[in-house]
Amino acid sequence: MASAIILENGANEEQVLRTLAQIQGAGIADTILIGTMRPRQPGTVCSFIAENKMSVASAMRQAALIAKSNMLLFVDARIDLSSQAHAALSSFLQSGSQPLFAYAALTSKAGRTSFPSTMTKSSVVEMIGSQELWPLAMVATTKTAMREMSDLDGSNSQEVLAQFMMRQIAQGTTIESMSVDVSMNSEESTASLNLGLSSRARCLRTIVSHSNIEELFPKHPWGEYQMESAAASYHMVAASFIRYGDTTSALEALEVGDQLAPSPRSLALKGLIALARGEVLGAVANMVSSLQQYELRRDGANYPSISPENMEGINSKLRAGLEALHERNNDKALEHFAEAVFTFDPFYKDCGISDPKALIN
Repeated sequence: MASAIILENGANEEQVLRTLAQIQGAGIADTILIGTMRPRQPGTVCSFIAENKMSVASAMRQAALIAKSNMLLFVDARIDLSSQAHAALSSFLQSGSQPLFAYAALTSKAGRTSFPSTMTKSSVVEMIGSQELWPLAMVATTKTAMREMSDLDGSNSQEVLAQFMMRQIAQGTTIESMSVDVSMNSEESTASLNLGLSSRARCLRTIVSHSNIEELFPKHPWGEYQMESAAASYHMVAASFIRYGDTTSALEALEVGDQLAPSPRSLALKGLIALARGEVLGAVANMVSSLQQYELRRDGANYPSISPENMEGINSKLRAGLEALHERNNDKALEHFAEAVFTFDPFYKDCGISDPKALIN
């Protein structure tokens, strides 16, 4: 048996009652509702935690503490369970399985959404950036696992569960599928499962904080270039933070990388951070310094090796940038210098940064 923790998440009372009935009918030991208002319908049997009196993460931890069963089932109240899904859920609950983290796949007009079949530390950084919808409307775990995550936090239940999943991946837990497909009650509810950029940044910070950096980026030649590989890994982390708009965490990652090995990538990324903060002159200065360092590394003797194929295009952009500076057109100069850097090294586009102007808030 399992204890169900229903997350109201803006669902109206009718939807909450419907979800309660469906989940209780699947074979549940007890039910706890986290929401804004206790259901008023007579005969409704469930414990209630008011989410407006504490953070959502605290409410979820409290629900886990008072649950009667060790197995927990977190359920978004906005889901719709088909008869087939209800039968699959009943079968899952009756199996006696107690996974540390299992989720139900999501079905919508766009099709079926699930996480990659194999999620490991070596693939999770890329997944954080590429996974559009995060199917976390129904998650099974254990009270024991939740008890170990006392510092979990998040702006909403979706993010709390996402960070919980990051912690489980960091511990080497296999992320399982429950063989249950659920759908949401509206397109708006489905869209809410698209994790926001700030939430993705916090998930990235969680996985980086609880993992060894070489486990996240094992493809680097750690045996031959240990310090350089570590620095390159932190550059990739910083680039991701920049994509998610978290320039503070990006700078922290670059500070770690700078202590390990110097790199023109660090200078260019600092330029992108300055740009995102509206500091155009600082961005220009860092891009120019980066280009100078790239020029010194053109022989490919360092790691990562830099071997640009279009030096003519790079020099053309460099000249155009200098002309723009002479004309005191800093924005245009930055545009040309950034294009030169991006042509010199495909790293930035590989990290999902193809247009520096898109970073400006």
